[in-house]
Amino acid sequence: MRHRGATAALAVLALCESAWAEEKKNKDEIVTDRPDVAESSETVGQGRFQAELSTVVETDRAGGYRRTSVRTPLKLRVGVLDHLELHLETDGFARDWGRGPSGELADATGGADLGLGGKVHLFDQRRWLPSTAVLLSLSVPTGTAAFSEEHTSLSPTLALGWDLDDNWSVGVNVGATLALTQRAEHADTLRFAAALWRSWAPVSEQLSSFLEPSGEIPLDGRAPVIQLQGGFAYLFTPHVQLDLAVGVGLTSAAPDFATTLGLSFKI
Repeated sequence: MRHRGATAALAVLALCESAWAEEKKNKDEIVTDRPDVAESSETVGQGRFQAELSTVVETDRAGGYRRTSVRTPLKLRVGVLDHLELHLETDGFARDWGRGPSGELADATGGADLGLGGKVHLFDQRRWLPSTAVLLSLSVPTGTAAFSEEHTSLSPTLALGWDLDDNWSVGVNVGATLALTQRAEHADTLRFAAALWRSWAPVSEQLSSFLEPSGEIPLDGRAPVIQLQGGFAYLFTPHVQLDLAVGVGLTSAAPDFATTLGLSFKI
């Protein structure tokens, strides 16, 4: 009886794996812009909708202050054409709290600014020439006073991607954030990210992991914000992904520690 039960369980697992592989083959697999910082060079496809939501918690200590921040990033992506998508994104609900060197408490809650933009996929990968896309995002100061940047900015990004083999891939972003209003108070910033991804097939075709340095470099001489992230993504189905990532700051201006948990789905 035990032998039959074990055989039945293995058969069920085999059927589930087979069904997942068949669904993956027949339908386009979700490709997300998270959990790494680098944006993907792929678009969602004409007539498709994709939502990417998460929770981010950051902790930091500097100058006697201890601060914890919570954000709930959300990105909505809509395919206009096969190689063109529009997106709406925000850090969503935001809360900061902490304690100063004299024991005073600070606590703020509100909403973040809104970003509107799009992505154009230019080229598929050809040998060592990368898959290439251009993104453009306009940030508008719609957030509450404590969490708004209080100016409008434009962020162009070049996204490059290489599939090195069946298990390894690389994604690279280079970009900038340019202040369109209040330029005297807000410096332009250069941005970069380089993510190395590994699929864990044949152990599991649904599991992958990544390691990524990323950063922002203000052009007014302020300290750069550079960090190192790593994490995992798991495909429950070819259209539903769960991810987990952690990061550590490499410069004084970056948060000491960050963790994020996200869910993405495509319809």
